[in-house]
Amino acid sequence: KKVPADGVLDISQNGTSPVYLSVSSTYWDCPVKAKGTGFSIQTSFSDSVLTVSERVKMNVVVTVEKDADYVLIHVPIPAGCTYASKDRSWKNNEVYREHYKEHTNIFCSALNRGVYEFTIELTPFCQGDYTLNPAKVEQMYFPEFNACTEMKRVKIGGK
Repeated sequence: KKVPADGVLDISQNGTSPVYLSVSSTYWDCPVKAKGTGFSIQTSFSDSVLTVSERVKMNVVVTVEKDADYVLIHVPIPAGCTYASKDRSWKNNEVYREHYKEHTNIFCSALNRGVYEFTIELTPFCQGDYTLNPAKVEQMYFPEFNACTEMKRVKIGGK
């Protein structure tokens, strides 16, 4: 049964049999604002305008305020894009990359205080206006040290 946000749902039972109840709610989360504790992260594209079938580099800049071990960088990609290549870098102590259809995870063994750049090569395949979810960086075993970007809009134009 659907109940309005300001409505009341009364549940009662007659008898001695147990009653099982499952409740869920659906809501739109307010836009995320950029924040950080121990890190900061920024994402940008090599071209200001994304065009269908033209390769573009998604640049990820991570600033580390204090030396950190076992760092996970979670980078969503826009829905209208696919990977141009799945190469990984051997610099910045990057040890592994996971490429999923909607995001990339970059694992680093250790990042000392400083600024680090990572690149993901994409090819836009479908024109439109898309939401780019926030990118996130965190220590895997101490996730309270983290940072995220704000939610962004990405426009992909035709040729």
